[in-house]
Amino acid sequence: MPLSDLTPSGSGAWYSGLVLLGLVTGVLTGLLGIGGGFLTTPALNILFGIAYPVAVGTSLAQIMAATLLSTLGHWRRKNVDLKLGLLMAAGSLAGAEIGVRLLQAITALEPVTISGRPQPLVDLVLNSCYLVLMAGVAAFMLRESLACRSGEPQTALADQLRTLTIRPVISLPASGIEQISIWVPGGISLAVGCLAGLLGIGGGFVGLPLMLYLMGLPTRQAVGTSTLQVFVASAYGGLRHWQQGHADLFVALWLILGAVIGIRIGLKLCARVDARAIRQGFAVLLLLAALLVASRL
Repeated sequence: MPLSDLTPSGSGAWYSGLVLLGLVTGVLTGLLGIGGGFLTTPALNILFGIAYPVAVGTSLAQIMAATLLSTLGHWRRKNVDLKLGLLMAAGSLAGAEIGVRLLQAITALEPVTISGRPQPLVDLVLNSCYLVLMAGVAAFMLRESLACRSGEPQTALADQLRTLTIRPVISLPASGIEQISIWVPGGISLAVGCLAGLLGIGGGFVGLPLMLYLMGLPTRQAVGTSTLQVFVASAYGGLRHWQQGHADLFVALWLILGAVIGIRIGLKLCARVDARAIRQGFAVLLLLAALLVASRL
């Protein structure tokens, strides 16, 4: 199917809306270390009428540019664990390829009939994945951040995973981790990369809480390192979707225009906002995005 059939032409208000969407996701990228794809992809489909395959590829193109700028900003603020970021980036590449192939397979399936009307199966599957993931992560993080008495989360699971001696074992001094099995960040990055390729997200909205609660990274260190990992995953996923013709770079440019401004705002907020408040705001945002997807379902 030609790209022109999957991407509707827009008015001035339509393009202004894209810039506003890019601005919001740019703030999220700088503040939370996520690409904002969990919001951008369903918004492009639900609010702007762009078919999901193109929304996925376009979202990844915007995330790639936004997270590159955000990574540089966090690097200057010493919020990036380069060793961990590169390790997780490598795992996310394999996961992204798996996600792209899954999306190809789902897109090729026949539509399903609901209430007498045919519905693309890919819409149903992706919206359901978004809803379950966002609602689940949001509920957990909101509960933790409200119950936490200190600025940083403390979980027994993170302490247990740090004691794993499955070789090879590495140390991450920049994150305050004396030793951890390489399979812990490797498994996390594989899952995050798969989500990037399948859902058109950088994977940060899942990767960030996993870094916090499974690896025990400090909040700001997790934000900066997550941004680097998201950049690599989205760059690879975006390239693969562009090769298939599932990316509208013109739409992506309007998103990036807003994101450039939003990232500067997000970076300044990250340096000033309390760590608990960052996690609480992240959880509330996920709940709002889950409501948007639920309305579509």
